[in-house]
Amino acid sequence: MGDIGGFDFFKLDGSRADTLMRGRVVGLEMSDLQRIPNVIAMASESRKALAILGALKTGAIDVLATSVSCAMALLNMSDSAE
Repeated sequence: MGDIGGFDFFKLDGSRADTLMRGRVVGLEMSDLQRIPNVIAMASESRKALAILGALKTGAIDVLATSVSCAMALLNMSDSAE
């Protein structure tokens, strides 16, 4: 569904997606981010709403900085899931 850091990929439900790049790139993985007390993510394109939703479900993000249109798309997805 998406990636954090350009190499740590995740599925829509927030679970890790195993890829060939895992273990071959130096950088913070989701498990590293989950240990940081306050992680801020920035993403603004409403077409990326599904990927942002998956990223939020990883548990690695505490604060999301986004656009109004993207926030509305996320809220609409949340409303339709209930």
